[in-house]
Amino acid sequence: MVLYGHGHEGADMTLLNYLQFLEPSLVSSVGASGGFDTDRRPLIYRTAMRHLVSGRVRVGPLITHPCDFHTLPGIFAREYASPDFMKAVLLPN
Repeated sequence: MVLYGHGHEGADMTLLNYLQFLEPSLVSSVGASGGFDTDRRPLIYRTAMRHLVSGRVRVGPLITHPCDFHTLPGIFAREYASPDFMKAVLLPN
């Protein structure tokens, strides 16, 4: 993740403090092994999306902490350490 041009006057940047100072890791399957499709997209990404859309892989039970921009700071600050924490997902408002 690249933070560019953040911190403009009048913008609340509290959420970015957790990204900047706790330095979480972002792991992505894009570009992972498995080759590329004819449009140069990684095959593993397309295959994963097909499984999700078809319902073959159910991810709902893995999401233990759905959140929005208001509750996201709590995920970074404390919830990730909860014994029941498995996966947080940022949901659009």
